[in-house]
Amino acid sequence: MNIELEVHEAAAVMELLLREQKMYSFTHAPKRVDYIRSAINKIDDALTEDALKDKEDVLVSQEVSA
Repeated sequence: MNIELEVHEAAAVMELLLREQKMYSFTHAPKRVDYIRSAINKIDDALTEDALKDKEDVLVSQEVSA
């Protein structure tokens, strides 16, 4: 599923996701918190790419999946 959000919408969603996972450790979190953390990473990556898309002097590392 792909969902397109405006930057302010993505930031609001990310804030809620961060609040939701705050009370769990990284070692003893339920599976749904793993999904929440994955969504946070995707939103964060997209926000970073969007913020840097017009910047010529910034290098953004590209992950290569095997």
